Amino acid sequence: MNYRSNSTIVGLGRFAGYPASLCAHLPDLRIATDVLLPATQPADWPPHLAFSPELAKLLNPAEPVSAFVYPEGRSSQWNEFEAQTVASLLWLLRGHLNASLENDPDATATGLHTPTKFWTHAVGVVTPHRAHKSLVVSRLQSLFAPLGDDPHLIREAVNTVERFQGQQRDVIIASYALGDPDAIADEDEFLLSLNRFNVMASRPRAKLIVLASQEVINHLPGDIDVMRDSRLLKYFAETFLDQRCDIEIPFVENGVPAKRSGSFRYRA
Repeated sequence: MNYRSNSTIVGLGRFAGYPASLCAHLPDLRIATDVLLPATQPADWPPHLAFSPELAKLLNPAEPVSAFVYPEGRSSQWNEFEAQTVASLLWLLRGHLNASLENDPDATATGLHTPTKFWTHAVGVVTPHRAHKSLVVSRLQSLFAPLGDDPHLIREAVNTVERFQGQQRDVIIASYALGDPDAIADEDEFLLSLNRFNVMASRPRAKLIVLASQEVINHLPGDIDVMRDSRLLKYFAETFLDQRCDIEIPFVENGVPAKRSGSFRYRA
């Protein structure tokens, strides 16, 4: 019996090697928001972030697991598009995420999260590289520190898989960052580790969001052991998430509006 996560997230864990009999104690856990997430740009939206109604699709409380997979081809140690998308998703959650999960019989909190609880219990960002972690942290601190949020807690909420071992969050956002095929090939044993993916995917209680380039998903390792390990990420993106549609997510690149076109994926 899994006492942390909902049945969709637990189902992904079974493919990673957990017993087929493993089931969720609280199968219908979902994040909850105080209002429907906006389809038009809110008045308080940060001026240096690009807004898109597609962000609400990634955050949809009814879908416990979602992903955006897109062709990228360039990024190695850090990824500006993913850093800005993480910031946009967390801006929406910071203003609308309820302190209690839906269908949690032990929930007692009302209203939205306090700033401290938001960063220590509600959300976590997992990323493989220190350079990308630093970029994400910088973007988040510039957004949320002026609101009074503790910069140290923001920094601690963004980390590698290893640092999240033994922890849990209501929402986990995984940002793979890499898109350059040569960089992916150099790091495929680390990047595609079955154990790392399993730890990442088992940290959220109610919502997992993955941002990953198509190059990461498509990569075929030359080492047979690494290839076996990589099957979980491929299964997750190509089979487990059995619903998809094409979307575009905007961002700002060197001060100029840009966008990434890709595939929004979720499990029915």
